[in-house]
Amino acid sequence: MVIELVFVIGAVALFAWWQLHEINIDRRKAADQRAAKTREAQRAGTAATQPQGTALCATSARRTRSQRTRRDRCGQCGGCH
Repeated sequence: MVIELVFVIGAVALFAWWQLHEINIDRRKAADQRAAKTREAQRAGTAATQPQGTALCATSARRTRSQRTRRDRCGQCGGCH
């Protein structure tokens, strides 16, 4: 009985570690893609200091988190969020 419990707990811990590891890999890939996009924009001569979606305008700042969506457009900044 104790051995089965140890195996189950070990399996759950291993699965949790694997999931967290995959999340970190995905975050690193996304950060690399954002950095590459920023580098390309700077090489092209645009003044993109932040990738789209990171800066929030005044309209977006007034909204609560639940009111903001990716498709939300405030009209002031051309889609900052």
